[in-house]
Amino acid sequence: MTQERLTFLLQQVQRGQATPAERTELDVWYDQFENRPSLTDQLDTQARQALEEKMLNQMQSRLDPAEPEEETPVVPLRRSWRRMAAGVVAVLALATLWFYVSRNAPATSEASVPMLVQKTGYGQTRTFTLPDGSEVTLNGNSSLSYPQQWTGNREVQLTGEAYFKVVHTKDHRRFSVVTADNFRVNVLGTQFTVSRRKAKTRVVLNEGKVQCLINEKAQADSIVLKPGQLVEFARIPENYTLKQVDASLYSAWKDHKLILRNTSLKELTEVLEDTYGYRVNVEKASLLDRRMSGSLPTNDVNVLLEGIAEACKVSIRQEEGRIYLTDQSR
Repeated sequence: MTQERLTFLLQQVQRGQATPAERTELDVWYDQFENRPSLTDQLDTQARQALEEKMLNQMQSRLDPAEPEEETPVVPLRRSWRRMAAGVVAVLALATLWFYVSRNAPATSEASVPMLVQKTGYGQTRTFTLPDGSEVTLNGNSSLSYPQQWTGNREVQLTGEAYFKVVHTKDHRRFSVVTADNFRVNVLGTQFTVSRRKAKTRVVLNEGKVQCLINEKAQADSIVLKPGQLVEFARIPENYTLKQVDASLYSAWKDHKLILRNTSLKELTEVLEDTYGYRVNVEKASLLDRRMSGSLPTNDVNVLLEGIAEACKVSIRQEEGRIYLTDQSR
């Protein structure tokens, strides 16, 4: 490889404009270069002189043999070629060091790519599109962070609750939702809900197939969900519950509805705290066992509270971000 070609290829890599073929050409050059100990070892004085001498001889052997030696002074020629050889060696040494470092350094990670964060306040929902065309709807008091552009597998980090409609890419890149420590959901293309709240973490699959890594460090410990299945755990992922459910009930909030089927008041207080930001005080614990079924709107918290009060036979009082529940029959 000529010095000009080498310089061009290194500049292409440095600018981030090298094609796969150009990077392969550099890899081949480096592998050949690396296999010659005199070039890859640290170049001390003796090694440098030996390499210069070798290059000098190779250069001189290419001169026109018909050219009379006396017409070109020997000493200046050798000095000139020696200076050139030393320059080439220096360039190659620096190029080798630079390329070796860049070749063995980690590839540009998504940590260096600008991160985007989508957030919702209490009681809000928001729908947006990810860089790959996937659609996400965030529930209240939730956030999702992701790179401005993915360079490999697609990964997002979720706090709160979100409904995902993931597109399948032509190159089959995996899509991952990371929630609690050591818990991640891997998919290719599907629709599902992930919830990471104070009380529990939950995944509900609407369509397709997802893999839940219960312990990310031990990938064998995973669950593959089928449509209509739910997996959830409180604090320890290994202590999970897997069951068949009506998946639409768990994503109805994106349509501003809360669908209840024999739902306990305890579960409703968790919604009021996690999604709407209230702190709930209950007069007596037995009230939390009361249950209700039906459908309530979620885009008007006052109507939601009225519906809960009527169905569960409780009185609700709001005061500075707190909700107080008492028995209506007192």
